[in-house]
Amino acid sequence: MYILPKSIAQGKLTELLTYRKDGVADPTPYIKHSDLPRFLNNCESNGLTPQAHKLLKISKDLREFVNYQPRIEWQDQKLLFRTKKFKLQDLEQVVDSIESIIEASLSWAGQQGEASQLTSKIAKLALKQFLEQNDLLYKEWCSPQVLSEADRIRRKFLRS
Repeated sequence: MYILPKSIAQGKLTELLTYRKDGVADPTPYIKHSDLPRFLNNCESNGLTPQAHKLLKISKDLREFVNYQPRIEWQDQKLLFRTKKFKLQDLEQVVDSIESIIEASLSWAGQQGEASQLTSKIAKLALKQFLEQNDLLYKEWCSPQVLSEADRIRRKFLRS
């Protein structure tokens, strides 16, 4: 959101600027997941691919289902045990698109103005720096297959 402040809803932008207090406070805690759809809609109206918003929604739904959704639901006056709300293809669609969506989104953002170009480049560097860390929390609880895929993505971004 910081790359494209003009795409932030005015009320949210005012809130973030107020909390930032001349740059001495980090307003990030005031950005909620629920702020992203409106922000992405605004970005789409300026040319961002709708695929970014679509994949964010699928990712959110997958995460919420795995973490929070009940597996037992009422439907048509019957109790159903649900384990297959999503298909493997839903997850594969997200995973297979991560690299291209990040790259396309940052490239698009970099074309939105001089300040956005600079912050887009900084975001790419920050992403590389983040992915280079050896002590990332997910390394403690992810499978070797997940770590291998994350490392492949990390190496790709480090080359770009």
